[in-house]
Amino acid sequence: MSECCRCRPPWFARALGRWPNTGIEGISDVAGLPLLTLLFLTVAFVASPIVNTYIRRQEARADDFALDASRQPDAAATTYLKLGEYRDLDPDPVIETMFFDHPSGRSRIRTAMEWKRAHRGTSTHR
Repeated sequence: MSECCRCRPPWFARALGRWPNTGIEGISDVAGLPLLTLLFLTVAFVASPIVNTYIRRQEARADDFALDASRQPDAAATTYLKLGEYRDLDPDPVIETMFFDHPSGRSRIRTAMEWKRAHRGTSTHR
């Protein structure tokens, strides 16, 4: 089966070059699906801490916005404690980096209490 250069990504060709006896003809060969899956999962695994860190920072900014909008840090802290019923409030930093896409409950509660201290007398109580 002949393939044009545009249909053969260089990264896949390099992977086939490392293991020439696989019998895989090219990227259009169904036999290459396990190799393609392995390459994709490897990239996803390596990228997950970077992606999770980016998402965690965005979520922390969203928490800050919510505190500024609601002005109810005690309610926020109570919510974060309730989330701790099914999620670790204080995970190991490596676990948090690898698997958490939201800030830990401990850091969210700390942020709410720091917001409360910085805005004394301005929070709303309903």
